[in-house]
Amino acid sequence: TTDTPITIIYPKMNKLPQSVAAQDGSIAIRIVKNEFCKRLIQKLGKPIISTSANISGQKTPFSFAEISEEIKNNVDYVVNAAEFSNFSTGKPSPILKIEYNGQFKIIRK
Repeated sequence: TTDTPITIIYPKMNKLPQSVAAQDGSIAIRIVKNEFCKRLIQKLGKPIISTSANISGQKTPFSFAEISEEIKNNVDYVVNAAEFSNFSTGKPSPILKIEYNGQFKIIRK
């Protein structure tokens, strides 16, 4: 739906800290749809660097309460859960990967 965010993986990044790139140098950028997130990014005037809401290989959380304490305790800031009381779509967002040749691959629908 149009309310669902999408993540796009670009093959190479520019002007971002190397620490946010994957081992292959690629960078994933989330196109947000949530109004709180849009306003926060607009107010900051810069992108926000964020972790996933789960550790690779673990189950995807579908509510704030399902996000592991390990994630919550190892980030710089956690937004008040009330801001996201209805963020769940019931499934993870789509991920597209753009290749160097301009082709793209669907990583997750």
